[in-house]
Amino acid sequence: MMNVQIKAGLVFITVLIAGCSTESETATTGKIPADTKRPQTSVVDKIPADTKRSQDVKHCENIEQILKPIVASMVAQKIPYSQDPANEWRDCSGNFLRLSSYVATQCPGVELVAPPGITDYAKGGDNKAPGEARSRTTRGIAKWYDGKGVFTPIYYDDTDLDQAPAALVANRNKIKPGTVLWFSRKKPVKADGKISLYKEAGGMINHMATVVKITKDDRGNVTGWDMYHGQNPKKGSGVTSHWWDWPAKYTSRGQQYPPGGFWSQRIVGIAESLIPHAQ
Repeated sequence: MMNVQIKAGLVFITVLIAGCSTESETATTGKIPADTKRPQTSVVDKIPADTKRSQDVKHCENIEQILKPIVASMVAQKIPYSQDPANEWRDCSGNFLRLSSYVATQCPGVELVAPPGITDYAKGGDNKAPGEARSRTTRGIAKWYDGKGVFTPIYYDDTDLDQAPAALVANRNKIKPGTVLWFSRKKPVKADGKISLYKEAGGMINHMATVVKITKDDRGNVTGWDMYHGQNPKKGSGVTSHWWDWPAKYTSRGQQYPPGGFWSQRIVGIAESLIPHAQ
C-alpha cells in the first residue's frame, strides 16, 4: 500500500495497485543501443516483417526476438512512473502489462495477462489501456501465472540476505530473456506457502520485472541480467543491470545484496517466460 500525494489539492489518497518498489539506491542502467531514440512509428512497425501478427504461434517461442524492438521502443518512450490514473499502466505492474500487450499484439494466438492493442505513450495524450487486464497488480499477476502452472515460488528458510536458497539455485540457469521475476523486501518461508507471496492484502511481493538480456560465465552459468521495469516516480521506467554475485561496491548496510536481487530485495518468484506456453 502506498500513499500518493495529489499536487492539485491538499487531499491524500491511498492506493493499493502495484505494490511497486521505492528503493533509494541508484540504479545501474543497462546500455540501450543509440538507435533506439523515440520512434516516429509504432513499435509494431519495428517488428521484423516475418513475425508481424503471424497466425503461427510458433514464432512467438523466440521471445528474445519479439522483445528486443518492443523494449527498445518502451525505453525510448520514457514512460513516467505513476499509479494514477491506474488505466494508463505506468507503475511497475502497469509497465509489465504494457510489455505484455505489445507481445499479445504480435502473438494473437497466445493468452497473456494483458489484452493486445496498447499504443505508445505520449505525454498529454490518450494513454488509456486497450482494455481490462486479467490482473492489475504485481501480486495478482503472479497469481495469474501460478494459475497457468508456471509460477515458481522461492523460499528463504535458513538463509541470510546474501545467500541463494536451493530453489533459486535450481532455477538460476533457466533465467533468460522473457523470464519474469518477482521481488520482496521480506523473507518468505515455505511454511507460509506461495499464497503468502501473492495475496492482495499483505502479500510479500513488492516488485516485478522482465529479463531482456543475460550474461554467462565460461561454464554456462548465468552471472547476471538486464531487466525492464517501471521503478518508481524518481527513476521512471527503463532497463537496469543486476548480478548473481554483486560487485563488492554494492552493499545494503554493509551486507552484500542477495543473488540477482533488485538491490536489497530478494527474488521470491519466477516465471521462466512471460508467454506461458514457451516455458
